[in-house]
Amino acid sequence: MDRVKANLKARQQELIDSTKRQLSLARKAGESRDAAPLTEAVKSDPRPAALLGVILVLTLLMARKITGGRG
Repeated sequence: MDRVKANLKARQQELIDSTKRQLSLARKAGESRDAAPLTEAVKSDPRPAALLGVILVLTLLMARKITGGRG
C-alpha cells in the first residue's frame, strides 16, 4: 500500500511540474509571439493540456446547468 501511495505521489508531482513548465512556456509564448516552444511542450506531455480541456468542459456544463440551459 505504501508503494502505491508513493507512486501516486510521484505521478502527481510529475503532473504538477509539467503543468508549471507549460504555464511558463505559455507566458513566454504570449510575450514573444512564438508558440513553437509551447507546442513542443504539449506534444511531449499532453496531460496538462488534456486536463485543462476536461476542466473547461465540466465548467461549461455546470454553468449551463446552473443557468437552466438558457442561451
